[in-house]
Amino acid sequence: MEVEGYKRFILLGIDYFTRKLWGASLESKSAENVIKALEEWIKDKEDGFPNELITDNAKEFCIEKFGRWCSENKIKHRKVGVEAHRSSGRIERGIRTIREALVKQDKEESV
Repeated sequence: MEVEGYKRFILLGIDYFTRKLWGASLESKSAENVIKALEEWIKDKEDGFPNELITDNAKEFCIEKFGRWCSENKIKHRKVGVEAHRSSGRIERGIRTIREALVKQDKEESV
């Protein structure tokens, strides 16, 4: 997710069972940065690696390095298109919540 006015990217994830939202700030959207952030998140999870990751078709999720990382960690990687609102609704709501909070914070700081 790109946030206007911020130089960083935000990687968001949601556990579909617990509905717990997770996020990481990234300098760039490279596969290396995404993998590093996911490894940090997984390290903190009590139940370890997820069985499945559902992502959009962004470049960082579609390159061989990310696919290889998923395979090495026995993670099924499923990509959904931008039109698949039903399958990505929870994360889209999380993105909207984070974006609204950042805009609100920015407005409060500029007063």
